[in-house]
Amino acid sequence: MTMPVLTTPVLRPALTLGRATIIATLMNVPAMAQDSDHIEEIMVTGLRTPVSLSQMPTATSVIDREMIDARQSFQILDLLRGLPGISIARTGGVGGQAQLRMRGAEANHVLVIIDGVEVNDPAGGDEFQWEHLTSADIERIEVIRGPQSALWGSDAVAGVINITTRSGTEGEGLRVTASAEAGSFDTRRASGRISAAGARWQFNAAAGYSDSAGSNIARSGNENDGYRNRLVSGSLGLTPSATLRLTFTARHTDTRNEFDPVDFFVTGLPVDGDRVSDTRRTYLGARANLRLMDGRLQQKVAINWIDTDNSNFADGAPDGATAAERLQLSAQSTFVVASGQRLTVAVDHEITDFSQRGTASFFGDPNQDQQLKTTGLVLDYVGEFGGLTTFASIRHDANSDFAGAESWRLGVNYRVSPATRLRASVGTGQKAPTVIERFGFFSDLFLGNPDLKPERSTNFELGLDQDLADGRVTLKLTYFNSRLRDEIDGFVFDPATFLFTAANKPGKSKRQGLELAMEASLGAGFDLLVNYTYSKSTEEAPDGSFTRELRRPRHQGAGTLLYKHEGGFSGTLNLNYTGEALDIFFPPFPNPSEIVTLDGYWLLAISGEYPLSDHLAITARVENALDTDYEDVLGFQNPGLGAYAGLKARF
Repeated sequence: MTMPVLTTPVLRPALTLGRATIIATLMNVPAMAQDSDHIEEIMVTGLRTPVSLSQMPTATSVIDREMIDARQSFQILDLLRGLPGISIARTGGVGGQAQLRMRGAEANHVLVIIDGVEVNDPAGGDEFQWEHLTSADIERIEVIRGPQSALWGSDAVAGVINITTRSGTEGEGLRVTASAEAGSFDTRRASGRISAAGARWQFNAAAGYSDSAGSNIARSGNENDGYRNRLVSGSLGLTPSATLRLTFTARHTDTRNEFDPVDFFVTGLPVDGDRVSDTRRTYLGARANLRLMDGRLQQKVAINWIDTDNSNFADGAPDGATAAERLQLSAQSTFVVASGQRLTVAVDHEITDFSQRGTASFFGDPNQDQQLKTTGLVLDYVGEFGGLTTFASIRHDANSDFAGAESWRLGVNYRVSPATRLRASVGTGQKAPTVIERFGFFSDLFLGNPDLKPERSTNFELGLDQDLADGRVTLKLTYFNSRLRDEIDGFVFDPATFLFTAANKPGKSKRQGLELAMEASLGAGFDLLVNYTYSKSTEEAPDGSFTRELRRPRHQGAGTLLYKHEGGFSGTLNLNYTGEALDIFFPPFPNPSEIVTLDGYWLLAISGEYPLSDHLAITARVENALDTDYEDVLGFQNPGLGAYAGLKARF
């Protein structure tokens, strides 16, 4: 769905444009020092059944807790920026609306899963609000690029990001950790965690708080736009028997973000203004895993629930709200049909309730309630034949509002030699129109279109993984190609209503590119991670030509140098490059819109930690150390140089 920048977060789905690898071994610092047999045991869990990283048919990145601690990034978004195939567009500083695109696809084409709960927000255009995800309780992040609709349905057209939070470890006993930091932009942050584990149980509870006066995101004026984030999360694992595992998870965030509106009448750019967005997110999950027949049959049952609320305020008065609840029931059985061969059958059923509230006007009444039901049937096969691993998946989705849709995926991974691996996959996906695209109403601006069709995509990729210098250097090269049909444009002028609406576009969109990554163990405590992505995203114009899509940089890259001295100082240097991109400018009426170029930019981040004792360490971090002036979205300034210092304690 192509749209300009939003003027209020509740309009996220109606006003957004459209809509890694620092590969697993690249980002998994401990793995770099281990032997190849250990690397084989790194499992990718963001699939229907876990698969060894080295057997994956698609490019995959893993960020582990050690990397999170080394980088010290408050927002997970800063860790994802620069991963192969990922681009970020953020409206200003911390807490500003952020969109993550994978391989040039739309922001709501990426499924996000936290502890088994699918957390894309139906009240936010089926996007995940990355700006509010902090690193306080995150243990591991898996980025699986390429179509995964055959496994996970509508939201996984471009890929899946699977996130696991921290938990207690058997034999660890009681563990308490805490951290606090302060720094630029009048920022104060604190987090804490307590965990414990026994032979048949695990417990974890975490909390985090952040408050910042922020920076001025508009080009003019001097009003800072502040941000506040509160988090509580917890998990409980029980093992009643050797064959049964029960897991319960809960997560709640409460945020408040100040932002500036766009002045469509005078400048067409953001200006200082009293605008506030309050959001609340609650995710609950319960799962049971049962192993039968000596592990040859595995049964999984899950019940997940999310509750989201987005409320906006202008000059202290309510200015519209959206909310959603989704109940998801899932059951799957995995059979070992022969040695190295697994067949999984799964059923997913979800009920989504959406509500919108606002003030009625001459143009219409936004107050409404909608319900959507979807049932998905999945068949997934994984076969291991020596050095060859094969994948085949098919899914049928039955939707209460649309005709049934099928998605499929085929993939292979072949180990040519201990140092060389080849990957290939091909698949299709479909993205159902969002509730707001179909029914949303925003006074004087947008009216939904209930006659929209789902978007459809076809994708393939080829990859080569090569180990060099006795495994001290790893190179990974991936080529990807995607076609999207019936793309939804969310900013189509309707002369009948004098409002904008959403419509399926004729023709197709093309996305293709290369991802190159290198990881090298330099010795003496140093490791180097480097990657580069070339991505070409175009859409078909009415005359049959193809034009470049907006906010998709063609060139991106990142380099990270890590140093760690056991029992002493550790630090990182991270340099990210984002190439120039196009955006759209809407000058005041009656001037027509125009395409403008956003300059490319470099971002340098530096972090370090020094232990004062076995239980206490001091931390320091500098963000945007080059004090770069840059914009991901036209007119929205990102923060300049910021410095932070803090303490970490663990007992």
